[in-house]
Amino acid sequence: MTFFVLQIFPLTFNPILFYNIRMKNTLNEELAVCGFAAVKTLEKMNWQRIQRLYFTEQRAPLFGGLCKKLSAEKRPYNVVEPSELEKLCGSVHHQGVVAMISIPEILPLNTDITARWLEQKEDVILLDRVGNANNLGAIVRSAAFFGVKNIVIPLDEAQSSITTSSYRVAEGGMEFVNIYSIKSIPKLLAAMEGKMLRLGTALDAPDTVCGLKRMEPGLPVLAVLGNEESGISKAVRENVDRLILIPYGTANREKTVDSLNVAQASAVLMYEMAGRRRLDEKRQDDDHTDENRGSDERWSGERRRSDRSSRDSRESDERWSGERRRSDDRWNGERRRSFDRHSEGRRSRDGHESDGRWSGERRSSDDRRSRDRRGFGDRRGGDGWFRKDDGEQSGRNGRGNDYE
Repeated sequence: MTFFVLQIFPLTFNPILFYNIRMKNTLNEELAVCGFAAVKTLEKMNWQRIQRLYFTEQRAPLFGGLCKKLSAEKRPYNVVEPSELEKLCGSVHHQGVVAMISIPEILPLNTDITARWLEQKEDVILLDRVGNANNLGAIVRSAAFFGVKNIVIPLDEAQSSITTSSYRVAEGGMEFVNIYSIKSIPKLLAAMEGKMLRLGTALDAPDTVCGLKRMEPGLPVLAVLGNEESGISKAVRENVDRLILIPYGTANREKTVDSLNVAQASAVLMYEMAGRRRLDEKRQDDDHTDENRGSDERWSGERRRSDRSSRDSRESDERWSGERRRSDDRWNGERRRSFDRHSEGRRSRDGHESDGRWSGERRSSDDRRSRDRRGFGDRRGGDGWFRKDDGEQSGRNGRGNDYE
């Protein structure tokens, strides 16, 4: 009989090993975002995308708030050694933190998106088979800095896509730029003819990037950048409006390098594109100001005419009031004179009537007194106070006393 001896070894739980195994099992469905700036920007703009978080002990105090949010959502986070972070992201440039997110979806470009570009006059960078991930990340970073919101990449094996390296080099720029995919670059360029200023970069271009501000003002820019080996393709050259280059800094080209790195060239180009947008905005503001000024001038002219009309109306009212006052004065004067004449006539007539009545009454009174005196003498007859004989006697003997 054969006996088999089974030796049982004590098992210990290693959280680092557990999470490392889990990461390896899900590596194809997740993207590691490393770099302090990239992870902090991701936390600020869209922390919900973070599925798991790992950081060194030195970085732990800087992610306390994010850990609380992840804990509330029952999402894991842990303090790990730098070597583990290196395994997670595949780079020594993790800067002490790695966030695991779902692989970003690159939306296919459609007519609704291009219609929004035209409506909002948004500039676009189109990459023609730029295969280096670091260059893609640097271009995204420059685009975010200069306000270019849209980058288009072809569905080509030679074209780099969103990777851990491009995310890290972008330094958070991935959260501010939309990346779209396209199958045919020439078809997009043909569809944008007359709607956008289509630019291609080439070393033998007749125009320089310095003249970009004077090219077809008012149109948004669609600029194509080629790879460093062969530049833009022949199909692209045939479907652009202008070919431009970045001029050399010296007159003697033999003493300088042939060209800039595509990421560096994109930064110079997007700087000029930003200046062009500012100039277009200034033109629009000036046009709007001119319209407002014209409207103000029309309004001022109407107001001045209205003021003149009001002044004329006031003057007319004043003249009318003056004429009315003069007419009233004349009427009142004539009325007063008529009243005075009427009053004088009435007083005179009243006076005459009164004098007549008074004279009549006086005459009547005198007549009555005269009649009374005559009647009294007659009533005395021969025995009156002045008898004829007495009168004669008085005449003879001198004046008599009237009161005896």
